[in-house]
Amino acid sequence: MYHTHEATLHHDKVCALLGMSSDDLGAFGLSSDYMVSWKELFRDLVTFLLGKVSVQTWGGREMAVITSKGYILGQVSSVEIDHAGHDRQNVDVAFRSMPGHLEFKRNWSAR
Repeated sequence: MYHTHEATLHHDKVCALLGMSSDDLGAFGLSSDYMVSWKELFRDLVTFLLGKVSVQTWGGREMAVITSKGYILGQVSSVEIDHAGHDRQNVDVAFRSMPGHLEFKRNWSAR
């Protein structure tokens, strides 16, 4: 997660996160051009990550309204910060039970 790093500009955060998975941002169809507005870059990023969705963004805000169709598989039941100094978040997800399947929970740790 970028929250502990020094990137302050929105463009820097996007480039840093995508740069961890590829050296070529163009491969994602995204631009590292700082002349592209944050509104446009954020919209393109959400569309890249989620596919065919309708996205509304605003300049200067890290918020998007995303409209799409889908199926709810479960819900995040809790998020806790690991205070042991490991810079982690523990996320618990309770998946919806489906006919013929038992309900189950899963825990992820993210840095």
